[in-house]
Amino acid sequence: MYKAPEQSLGLRQYGYVPFAVLDVSSTGRQTREGSRTLEYAFEDFGIRQVAQLLGRTDDVERYTNRSLFYRNIWDPSVASDGFKGLNTVIMKTPALTVATGFPQKRYPNGTFAYTNPIDCSPKDPNISRACSLQGFNTNGFYESSSWEFAPHDTAHLIELMGGNHTFVKRLDHFFNAGYYLAGNEPSFQTPIGYHYANHPAKSVDRVREVVFTNFDITAAGLPGNDDQAAMASLLSFHLLGLYPVPSTTQYLILSPFIPKYTIHNSFLGVSTTVTTLNYDPKSVQKIIPPGTAAYVQNVTINGVPSASRCHFDFYDVFRVGGDVVITLTADKAAADDCLGNLPESISTGGFNLPR
Repeated sequence: MYKAPEQSLGLRQYGYVPFAVLDVSSTGRQTREGSRTLEYAFEDFGIRQVAQLLGRTDDVERYTNRSLFYRNIWDPSVASDGFKGLNTVIMKTPALTVATGFPQKRYPNGTFAYTNPIDCSPKDPNISRACSLQGFNTNGFYESSSWEFAPHDTAHLIELMGGNHTFVKRLDHFFNAGYYLAGNEPSFQTPIGYHYANHPAKSVDRVREVVFTNFDITAAGLPGNDDQAAMASLLSFHLLGLYPVPSTTQYLILSPFIPKYTIHNSFLGVSTTVTTLNYDPKSVQKIIPPGTAAYVQNVTINGVPSASRCHFDFYDVFRVGGDVVITLTADKAAADDCLGNLPESISTGGFNLPR
């Protein structure tokens, strides 16, 4: 049975975990209101996925709506590092307002409580700031800053930020300015976020950088607590050239670090072999040298071209077994396009097959 999260009464009443409120039904004054709202939205998305499998249409609708609660703490007026708020206007006819911004804490009356988006990031100048489970954590976020995103609805996040161009610029800045924190789960999917803006080659570059900057074979080879093998699993999938989107059956396709491997599912009794054509060992380094085959040119699944070179589904690959062939190219510009459907997001009608 699903156990409602703490402060769920406030969540149901306001559509977000409110700031500076004592919920007498819970364990005291809540903290981490911003990140909890984001986390509960994602958890409700996961429940929605299970309800879909069970054919419980009322629950599907209920938890679909609740999974969108993350939008309720998005303050479009907040700026950070030159990424301006709602006052930025592109001169067009009619005028187009760029809706960027950041998640923020929010009072019960709907007013936002400002938190600097860099707080609790690796660039936070206050190294003593409470960013974890402390009762005096007034920052509103847990183990992360508000520069990080909700993984189940990236398409709408792109819209909130003003479109693909601004989204990609923000992702680039997130990494280049040092906000990325490899050692905790909130950033697991961020390096592959470029896929959702139709720039999969940029994801390949970023994952190479992340792996070689944060992982090695020494005793300190993990960037943070392994968290029941979460960190090791992430590294394994990076090396395999895949990323499993949480609470879904979708895999995002990257560039494998190895030329060939087989995954055997002992429960289903099937094996899937992934072969990398045009594999070049020179691509396995932090910065891929120009002219090196490292970017996905095409993908076939049991001899049939994949509908997208950005993603495939568990049921089409690992459920039935067989052969996946990922052909690489050195032409980064030509490979920087999904050539098919973008990865799914719930706001664009994705994840609707009860498989």
